[in-house]
Amino acid sequence: MARKILIIPGIVFLLALPKLMPAQETQQPVINVKTNPFASMLSMIPLSAEVFVSPKVSASANVYIVNSKNGESETYFDQNGFGISPELRYYFTDNIINGQKNRVYASILYNYEEGTNTTLDRLDMPITGWNHAMGGALLIGNQWFFKNRFTFDVFLGPAYMSYIKNKDFDTNLSKGGFFMSMLGTKASGTRIKFGFNIGIAF
Repeated sequence: MARKILIIPGIVFLLALPKLMPAQETQQPVINVKTNPFASMLSMIPLSAEVFVSPKVSASANVYIVNSKNGESETYFDQNGFGISPELRYYFTDNIINGQKNRVYASILYNYEEGTNTTLDRLDMPITGWNHAMGGALLIGNQWFFKNRFTFDVFLGPAYMSYIKNKDFDTNLSKGGFFMSMLGTKASGTRIKFGFNIGIAF
């Protein structure tokens, strides 16, 4: 009888333990929606939706849209385009400091983009450039999950892009303003991909 009295409270405690644990730990996010606020300098609207399929694995849909027009005559520059980058991530570490989660990951992604740009010649006739590109990247990154649901994600790694374009596309870029000319032409080959995003996790 005394043994049963000891066993029953023990069973009740074990059954209640899983319900007590989440109150002490940071909840695992399911969806993380992110963007890069500085992309507006390039007239880009980037958006990324990261979905956690398990505590250590996530799949992301990264997209961006370009749509801008400014200037007139010799300063006229019009650009349109989009990019798609599906990504798969594996998180190695999960450190919690003061309730804030710091996670290191490796990822692989595929890139596809296409776009057009237009300038005007001396007779105000349009000069249209176009490009299509495919490639990929292997990245190492770190993402912070703050208690207020905000996130900060930074990444770096080798990438490769292959461009098919007409000769006017790069010429038009050089007339697209300070930031466009600073980025230079889009050439096929290997490169270093670096970036960051801020977001909110649910």
